[in-house]
Amino acid sequence: MNAHLIIDGHNLLHKIPDLAELHRHQPESARQKLIDLLANFAAQAPETVHLVFDGRGPKAAQMAHDASGELRIVYSGKGMSADTLIERVTARHAKNQRMTVVSDDRLVRDSAQANEAFTMNCQSFLQRLDDSVRNQRRYFRKD
Repeated sequence: MNAHLIIDGHNLLHKIPDLAELHRHQPESARQKLIDLLANFAAQAPETVHLVFDGRGPKAAQMAHDASGELRIVYSGKGMSADTLIERVTARHAKNQRMTVVSDDRLVRDSAQANEAFTMNCQSFLQRLDDSVRNQRRYFRKD
């Protein structure tokens, strides 16, 4: 069974103080920094990581990370929110594939759980991310 980690991108971005501040003045730079941060994590994660943002995004950002296959950048498109897209994906696929949704949005998490997906709040995910970074550092110090 395939496992997927679906991250509510803007929701997570606003839980990281430096990125939230950057987003106020340079939203594309803040999104790119989040993508860069998650790319290393995704390369080591047992799940396929999907980072979902609202709206239409730049093709360059999608192309840069989609090629690796570890981190999939998804923009909801015009007229649909990331929340709605996450709800539709979990409704369609969570019964057949293991899915975990990362968000602090209660409605997103309730919908995901109703569709049989697991959920994780942003703080728990950031702890997992931090643990992953520490483990990588430990690994490289051993050499």
